[in-house]
Amino acid sequence: MHMRVVTLNVWNTEGDSRRPVIINRELHQLDPDLIAFQEVVQTRVSECLTASAKV
Repeated sequence: MHMRVVTLNVWNTEGDSRRPVIINRELHQLDPDLIAFQEVVQTRVSECLTASAKV
């Protein structure tokens, strides 16, 4: 059995404003079985990332 695991430090609200779009695109390409986010705060960005992970 193989499992693809991805960990990602989203840097809270720091960095490039395009970051959520780039993260979503890359996560869809990787198609992981499990994603572990680090340094996430409750913002619209984190809600978008969470919604993307549920697809």
